Amino acid sequence: MRLSICIPTYQRAALLDKCLEHLSRLIADKNVPGDVELCLSDNASADDTPAVIEKHRSAFAEFKTVRQPVNRGFSANLLATAELATGDYLLFHGDDDRMTAGSFTLIFDAIGRGGAVTFFATLPDRGLFGQPAVDPHRHVATFADGFEAIGQLGIFHPTFIGNFIVRRTDYLAFYEERFTQSLYPHVNVLLKILQHSGGEYVPEPLFEFDESPKTWNQPLLSAVDLSRVMTDTLFAQNPRHPLVRAVYGQLVRSIGRAIYNEKKGRKVDYANPYQSLHPSNLAGCYRHSPQHVTLAIFYWAVARLLPASLLIRLIGERPRKVHFE
Repeated sequence: MRLSICIPTYQRAALLDKCLEHLSRLIADKNVPGDVELCLSDNASADDTPAVIEKHRSAFAEFKTVRQPVNRGFSANLLATAELATGDYLLFHGDDDRMTAGSFTLIFDAIGRGGAVTFFATLPDRGLFGQPAVDPHRHVATFADGFEAIGQLGIFHPTFIGNFIVRRTDYLAFYEERFTQSLYPHVNVLLKILQHSGGEYVPEPLFEFDESPKTWNQPLLSAVDLSRVMTDTLFAQNPRHPLVRAVYGQLVRSIGRAIYNEKKGRKVDYANPYQSLHPSNLAGCYRHSPQHVTLAIFYWAVARLLPASLLIRLIGERPRKVHFE
């Protein structure tokens, strides 16, 4: 088996129904130049998800499923799909996503080149130094390590699970239990693999969307989760790399809005280092730049002191967004 399509799902039966219908149609239309299996983990959905799964089971030659006894959270559910897989490569697939007609050709071409990680341009971010992510006219670009990949593709590019394929044995070998505390467990793993094996980029999308380009507006995940992912995984390799300050400069700006959202009742887990807004944890998230540690604590203190009504006037009604164009 060459490719495992890994679908974590929870409580979205109608969307999953459309997703599996589209996938089965792509495969029936012979758009697949190689062996494919589906690996799906249901996170204890209380809706019609089990019935939807059974409805489509016969449409796929290889369809492996598991139902979690309780909702274990997104990260554990994502890992469960990878553990079901037997393919050479993994493609993580959202239960609301739709692959393009040419996706399988792009994927199997990449598999044929044998790299550990290949990124695609489904939701491209911006590079960190004012340059285009990569030359869009160059069919395949290569990255020597995680610093080069993040610098050219942008901080948020690897966060979308539909932006890459990864060799299964590498993914499971580099996965650590602590990564499950993060909502970006795959980014931790990808950064470790990139430091070991490098990667490549194909400037073509794997998925298509009906709506206008998606945006991320998740301040807590930017300010804490993603900064800790970068700090603990990538920056630990070279704390003096110029990319450190560039990344921190983007992520630290989200602290004020993360605290505003907490003031408005959004849940924060202070025991989880990938979520905690405690000053000591923020200092750990930005620890490779004393300047940004100071800035993080300053943003935290100001946001804590101000009432929510005044804080939102200061940071603005429109949140800072990272646009995928």
